[in-house]
Amino acid sequence: HKHGWRDYDVEAVQSIEAAYQGGQAMVRLKAGKDKQTIMELFFEDMIQHDTKTRNRRNIRRIGQETCRQRWCRRAYRWLMAVESGRPYRMSFEQYQQQRQEYLDSLEQTDFDPHVLYYESSESVCARISRHPFFFVITMSTVLMNALWLGYDANHNTAATIYEAPTHFQVFEQAFCIFFTIELLIRFGAFRHKCEFRKDQWFVFDTVLVFMMVGETWVLQPICLAVGITSEDSFGDFSVLRLLRLLKLTRLTRFVRLLHFCPDMLTMLRGIGRAMVSVFFTTCLLIVLLYIFGIIFKTQAEAYSTLQDSFPTVGDAMWWLLLHGTFVDAIADVVPLLREASP
Repeated sequence: HKHGWRDYDVEAVQSIEAAYQGGQAMVRLKAGKDKQTIMELFFEDMIQHDTKTRNRRNIRRIGQETCRQRWCRRAYRWLMAVESGRPYRMSFEQYQQQRQEYLDSLEQTDFDPHVLYYESSESVCARISRHPFFFVITMSTVLMNALWLGYDANHNTAATIYEAPTHFQVFEQAFCIFFTIELLIRFGAFRHKCEFRKDQWFVFDTVLVFMMVGETWVLQPICLAVGITSEDSFGDFSVLRLLRLLKLTRLTRFVRLLHFCPDMLTMLRGIGRAMVSVFFTTCLLIVLLYIFGIIFKTQAEAYSTLQDSFPTVGDAMWWLLLHGTFVDAIADVVPLLREASP
């Protein structure tokens, strides 16, 4: 402050000290006269950041830190870095940079492919592609196709589409024709055809349409021509299973409906940003399972009743994952362990 150092109140000091000893890089607290101003304290730079006015002031910690406290703080900091995926040391500038990158990633808009199209007056395909009804009709058909796949999975037991009832054949052919024409119209709208690679949604749809055409108009007619039935198989896979697996790939087209749900798309981007923390947490869990798997396998050798549950380290890790981490039937397995190893 202008008149020298000033102490925080007792409650704030306790929160700051707990965060400092816990290895955290920063801590937030409410300060000011009305206790409504959010302050951010960064221990690496020893500064206080006012989130409202953006002012920064130096801070200091009074009192010596023992050797035990220093090592405990380093251990906590390392564990938090492994769990969260953040740097071992984080300064104010690094925090601001990561925060801005995160906000930019959430606010970024999808690439607009219309900038690669002809003008509406120059091409019929461009005029159709730019029309709002074209997008609405396409998304509606995608939704209908997703619902039809569920109906088809429940009621269509034929090996190929040509052995199915007539209404199944009509809908399958109609969807295949529609998505093929829709893809050709969008491709014809590009001013430079080689620039279709810049539109990731177009590339995604192209792969799906090629797989759909290959299944409906190439693979299934071949199976019909050579007389392959659902009883014929190639190793462990029957023809029916192979065709069903190809049809399931159409479900991925459902992600295009995210255009109608921008909030859901923002949530998915946030989940993607959090995958780093989830990955390191999973790695830490695997390490702990491996350590305790060895312990349980070694201790089970002295008890014949436990050798069936922990015959190997891998089985012990699997058992600990199901019953220890996921807490599956924990009320049944704990009494058994207590009886076998009192």
